[in-house]
Amino acid sequence: MYLSRHHLLASRDIDELRDELGKRFTPHELNIAKAHGVIDAEVRGCAVNDLGLLSFSYGKDAPIRAATDDSQCSDVISINFLTSGSGRLHQRGGATDMAPHRGIVIDMARPFELDLQGYGGVAMVVGHETLRRHARALIGERAGRIDFQMEAAVDLATPQGRALKNAVVYALHEMDGDLGALHNPIALANLENYLLAQLIALHPSALRRLIEADGHPVMLPRNIKRARDYIYAHAREKITLEDLATYAGCGYRSLQSGFVKELGVSPMEYLKNVRLDGFHGELLNGDGRRETVAEVAGRWGFVHMGRLARMYKRRFGVLPSDTLRQRR
Repeated sequence: MYLSRHHLLASRDIDELRDELGKRFTPHELNIAKAHGVIDAEVRGCAVNDLGLLSFSYGKDAPIRAATDDSQCSDVISINFLTSGSGRLHQRGGATDMAPHRGIVIDMARPFELDLQGYGGVAMVVGHETLRRHARALIGERAGRIDFQMEAAVDLATPQGRALKNAVVYALHEMDGDLGALHNPIALANLENYLLAQLIALHPSALRRLIEADGHPVMLPRNIKRARDYIYAHAREKITLEDLATYAGCGYRSLQSGFVKELGVSPMEYLKNVRLDGFHGELLNGDGRRETVAEVAGRWGFVHMGRLARMYKRRFGVLPSDTLRQRR
């Protein structure tokens, strides 16, 4: 199990387990689905700002059924990955099996049933409003309340699915280490943003729905959006302020002041952050090749390893070598 520093419960009492999980997810029914069945449950958990991370095991013997009705629904999404046993989610008239190659998304705003056998797993818990708030920040608009629907299955055969699971496992390791002990607010915010970005990237069409669903979006100015999009499209290439101003169709000063006003940083600082995020993601996920930090850094335009290490630790709370070592 993960989160050894964040013990919440160890119990053979189904009522205690039900109460604890109700605090972390939403109040729900939880029963042993076999006469004389016995649980041997352990729950660990922590917060990453507005996100929750959980690691749990219910024991090998007792099949368990969790369920909610309309009166128990809440504004929470739980993304679950299996570490042992099996599980099947029933929701919205369909069934989704948990497996080593498939995670599940439980939208607790709607009734569900979950059948578990010998189950152990990890979960990331996020509120709908937190997810919407982050999505609005990504696309530069302030929308009203939006129903952010997600598919029940997380296909771990896809790059997006693997990246999300890797991000959750990375966060679990980090919260078990110095980051979880120090409670650095900047590092926690960066970790939260990274997890949310991976979750939203799993369903890119959701961003389009966010824009279409709101009748009064406030979008980034056209020239700032063009420059930002150029940065994302060409982050691994040489980019100058002149390149950005030319592509955006405005002067240097307008671009500088616009970025600071709308995004809080200068264009070149924004570019550096995008490259750092890309470098971090490649260290974490990779493609199976054994590479050095310097080799990956070179692809993202970083040549001064000492300076990079300092920037990386400020943003992610660890050194690049720590992230690469975890992947291996």
